[in-house]
Amino acid sequence: MKVAVVGAGRVGCAIGRTLQQRGVEVVFVARHEPKVDCAPWVTPDTMDAQWDMVLFAVPDAQIRQVAREVARQIDPGAVLGHFSGALDSACLGTGFAGRFSAHPAYAFPLPGRNLPMPEGLIFTVEGDQAGVARAGRLMDVLRARHVTIAPGDKPLYHAACVIAANLTSLNALIATRMLRSIGHPWSQDVVRVLLSSVLGLQPFDETTVTGPAARGDIDVLSRHIRAINARFPEFSEYYKTATGTLSSLLVQAGVIGTQQWKRIKAIVRADKTSDSSRN
Repeated sequence: MKVAVVGAGRVGCAIGRTLQQRGVEVVFVARHEPKVDCAPWVTPDTMDAQWDMVLFAVPDAQIRQVAREVARQIDPGAVLGHFSGALDSACLGTGFAGRFSAHPAYAFPLPGRNLPMPEGLIFTVEGDQAGVARAGRLMDVLRARHVTIAPGDKPLYHAACVIAANLTSLNALIATRMLRSIGHPWSQDVVRVLLSSVLGLQPFDETTVTGPAARGDIDVLSRHIRAINARFPEFSEYYKTATGTLSSLLVQAGVIGTQQWKRIKAIVRADKTSDSSRN
């Protein structure tokens, strides 16, 4: 297998280096010399046509344009792939042996840290028959798991990934900022331990959720809202919306009763109404 990786950022470097470690011939394609050790590398206009797989590891908004730019440099017998979570493989165009998209559910570190790409990552794949088959071979080399979904399901799939990763980051950043504001010396450690312990709960579902919403504790929730309104009003709406959504999931799962859920929703709505009147 000969692979050209277009893009030398977090994803491109990590996947390209891993393939090299597994004995695959890899070239990195970039407009400028990579800032990290991604070698060998060539520019798009000097790329030759010897590669039987071309992988695009560039931002979503650039995939279509970059694919068009390098298309004339690619052999028609090559298979094309990209790593976007939201876009399907149609953005790679036609005229090649196959196409696929394969999104890794993983937060890659900044390039240059030389961290090995873990084995067992989960890639979510879609594409045409030939592309999906070639993606499977790629996953085998990467020692990764993969599942195939329909192209139309990619936006919802990626939204789920964003909720799991980016909104978790948002929660951690907000919590860290609140803890620092009261002078807590180990604010990041507290957040890391809490996240790790929550994700380690078995089973990981509504029944293992803890905290005031899971107990239907209106008094504690009211205290939270007052404290956040006083110190971090910019986070108040987020806390109330998230608490209301969590309570809805909990009542659906039978963790809290209907009356508890109604009291939680009422206090959140009442506080929102109070906010509106003050504004």
